[in-house]
Amino acid sequence: MSKRNSNRTKAPEVPPPGPEPDNNLFSFVTPTEFVELPSRGLFYGVDHPLHDSDVVEIRHMTAKEEDILTSEALLKSGMALNRLLQSVMVDKNVHPDTLLIGDKNAVLIAARQTGFGDIYTTSINCSECGKQNEKDFSLNTREIKESEIPEDVSLLENGNFLIYNKEYDLNLEIRLLKGQDETKITKILENRRKLKKDVGNITTMLESIIVAVNDIREPAAIQQVVAAMPVAFSRKVRSVYESVMPNIGLYADFECEFCDYNDRLEVPITLHFFWPDL
Repeated sequence: MSKRNSNRTKAPEVPPPGPEPDNNLFSFVTPTEFVELPSRGLFYGVDHPLHDSDVVEIRHMTAKEEDILTSEALLKSGMALNRLLQSVMVDKNVHPDTLLIGDKNAVLIAARQTGFGDIYTTSINCSECGKQNEKDFSLNTREIKESEIPEDVSLLENGNFLIYNKEYDLNLEIRLLKGQDETKITKILENRRKLKKDVGNITTMLESIIVAVNDIREPAAIQQVVAAMPVAFSRKVRSVYESVMPNIGLYADFECEFCDYNDRLEVPITLHFFWPDL
């Protein structure tokens, strides 16, 4: 047998095994971050996943969240931002509807920052000359407003607050509003506008935050008290609510480019916040 033929009958050499194919070759590791909660978790019930939690963990926005923000169906229903929040939550037991409004605002700002960066561009009308200024603001200027409980207000075990009015001998139990309450109030006010009725912003807000009057919890009784509530007492209740509600805001120094007016103001959140190309 020739050498050439012997080589032909020789078993081919098998190359050493290479690395296993990477099935995740095109996957991206989505970073997460912890968002500081204005409430510190103090006003959630013991059965809520954020009870006594200082922070909540969210994923950075991806193309999936862009789909949510551009969904016509979600935009028409007003559910786009809620669905966005639900999507970025790491703990799926935390539902946006159950977040206190201040905590929801904090998560929205943090989510926007992960998706579109630190700079937010919006238009502001100068309060002095009335001209419109387009300004860039850093989202890093956000400030947390913690809950401040007045001396004559009591914090209850369920996270609600008790206000006593000596003049009328009334105990009012009020609660902090959550995401689902914000949605409900918006729908009520919109329906009243469509029907060309008095909008009733103040009474709607009071009816939403008052849980009980002298331990009476029937909605009809609460509505009756709200309708007859003296202005001074109404303002007191709303002032207490603003004081005890933890929240977050964007603040920045503003200088008008037309008249050199200076002020420190709260940056308005407009459609450009999550839809910067509009």
